[in-house]
Amino acid sequence: MLLKQNVGPYDRAIRIAAGSAIAALGLFKRKTQTGKLMGIMGLCWAMEGFLGHCFFYDLVGISTKDET
Repeated sequence: MLLKQNVGPYDRAIRIAAGSAIAALGLFKRKTQTGKLMGIMGLCWAMEGFLGHCFFYDLVGISTKDET
């Protein structure tokens, strides 16, 4: 199953940067529940950026990718 890209280039860059930063912060606090949650959320956001697909956008029918 291939995922259709629905995340534009600026959105992808922001997701990768923010997700990586949040995941890195989660590593510093990995012994706490908050740190674990931050790590998981950060990895999810970074993966959405790398894949170019957001499941929430897909669910509500949004796309920030330019279709031209």
